Amino acid sequence: MHRKTSCKWVLTMALISLAITASGQLVRHANAFLQIGVESQHEALGRTLGAARYIPALGRINPASLGWMESRYAIGGGYSSQFGGLGQMISASFAMAIDERSGFELSALRYGVDGLQNTLDWIDRWGTQDYRRITHFNVSDYALLASYGQQLPVEGLSAGGTLQLIYRHAGGFATGYGLGLNAGVRYEIGPWQMGATVHDATTTWTFWSLHRSQLSRRVKDSVINPTPGSDEELTIPSLALYGSRAIPLGSKIEMGVAVALRTTFDGRSYAPLNLGQVAINPALGVWCSFASIVHVRMGARQFQLIEEWKGRKTLILTPSGGLGVSFYGFTVDYSFVAPLTGITTRFTHLVSASYRFGAKPQPRHTSEGVDHIEMDPTVLPSLSPVR
Repeated sequence: MHRKTSCKWVLTMALISLAITASGQLVRHANAFLQIGVESQHEALGRTLGAARYIPALGRINPASLGWMESRYAIGGGYSSQFGGLGQMISASFAMAIDERSGFELSALRYGVDGLQNTLDWIDRWGTQDYRRITHFNVSDYALLASYGQQLPVEGLSAGGTLQLIYRHAGGFATGYGLGLNAGVRYEIGPWQMGATVHDATTTWTFWSLHRSQLSRRVKDSVINPTPGSDEELTIPSLALYGSRAIPLGSKIEMGVAVALRTTFDGRSYAPLNLGQVAINPALGVWCSFASIVHVRMGARQFQLIEEWKGRKTLILTPSGGLGVSFYGFTVDYSFVAPLTGITTRFTHLVSASYRFGAKPQPRHTSEGVDHIEMDPTVLPSLSPVR
């Protein structure tokens, strides 16, 4: 009965995804703000942290990590200044271990660009220019994400999903409402950690309500910028594959490497590896931890082949780096990113902080097996930056 119910659920979601795809238009960068990092460790390592055990805000990157929470509760938040202050990201998250094998996270974020110029009234209906008629507006994107992850009967394997609710506000001109699902798996064996996340697994749908009276203008006998009353955007699925390994160097020093392969299916032409509609973009991160207290991180992502004069192609990338400090469950991290080095010098800075506390529920073993779950006061959260 359970298997039949699961099959019906999968079939229903597939039919909903197909119906939405048939009725809307695919937009390459729709809801791209959801891909912006909200956690400094993830950003500093080139966004390669999807195979790690849970840290605050990781539920959005790979919800399967919630099956490996190392404390009862975790709270976190971050602030990011994007592209030299052009945009700001604010995020917050709360997670709880439901039992020794599963966890839940609720997170919220806002990405905003403020002080944009509105020139729609710059020229009046008679064609006269008046700079005093230029006003300003803000564009803000909001998301509420609920994630759940659980260990599976196969040792080292976990799976999870994320429900994302989206609200987008473009000044007084348009509002958008979106809904989508992410799905992830994670597997660890010995020092190796692997993960995979399907973003927008059912195709994320965003419905826009456009305020025509605010966007259309009449100049003399012509209507400028005629606007429909509504529109739809679809974000098709993408796949991210992750892998990492920690390498102890003595009793107090640990090094590690993490990699990621981001695969899109919309025919992007700037990724290093293109297979028709499939584009694959790698990312790399390395870290070093001292006594599980001080962490140094570096990474690189967003490799792109730019065609220049006479067909010559140049490889550019986005480097990143950061520092972190962990103590008694508290973690404070900083990262900086230089987007597409060679094109822009507007750095992105991200500061995040988190606190993990409370003993995770542990099974109590007896001679007859596990009889119930109790709190083990000796369990403390790990301070490792990846594990």
